[in-house]
Amino acid sequence: PYSYHWGRGLNITPLNLNLGGYAHVNFEHLESKQDVVLLDDLSFFISWSPHAQIRFFSELEFEKLVSSDGIADFSDSFSIERLYVDFLVTNSFSARFGQFLTPVGIWNTTHASPLVWTTSRPIVTESQLFPSRTNGLMLSKQFIINDHDLDISLYFDDSNDLDPRVLDGINDSEHLDQDVAFEHAIGGHIIYEPIESLKTGFSYLAFKKRDDQNLATNHLFGLDLF
Repeated sequence: PYSYHWGRGLNITPLNLNLGGYAHVNFEHLESKQDVVLLDDLSFFISWSPHAQIRFFSELEFEKLVSSDGIADFSDSFSIERLYVDFLVTNSFSARFGQFLTPVGIWNTTHASPLVWTTSRPIVTESQLFPSRTNGLMLSKQFIINDHDLDISLYFDDSNDLDPRVLDGINDSEHLDQDVAFEHAIGGHIIYEPIESLKTGFSYLAFKKRDDQNLATNHLFGLDLF
């Protein structure tokens, strides 16, 4: 009833439950400063499938919890990275509701340190061009065109009513980890694989951020190649 696979977590078959996670530790050595050791990320994955077509998933994370300077306050370091339910309508069409990673590019959706491609992220992905998390609904459809994969996702955000951090009364930038949430947003992401060794992605996002002073709508276009 219990099985553990490296990289796939602990599977509890009788409950259709999977537990996993990862830790990310940083060591910094600079001649002009004291050495720093930091538990940068401590994340826990919980996945539950009560039905073949339904899956609940959550990622609970502690950021910068322990360092050579001491232990941070739990309430400041804790965050809900992801919390959603997937409905598999058909084998190629699904609906996701809750808080999920904003599907722009490839770095935001693959953010866990053990899964990225370099030891440090590209600088442009560190800047907050858009909120990294979406609270709302995403519809995804997979197509096969001339033996090539085409994935299309459309998503709608209403963070004012759905963001769990706002519902808890935590809406200042300090507790949002400088990741200001959407006010409202609508977007789409298309991934096409013209040949086996190449994936192309196109992202579009129209959104208002909660910290916007003029309440103007931002428009973001993105292109990525892998």
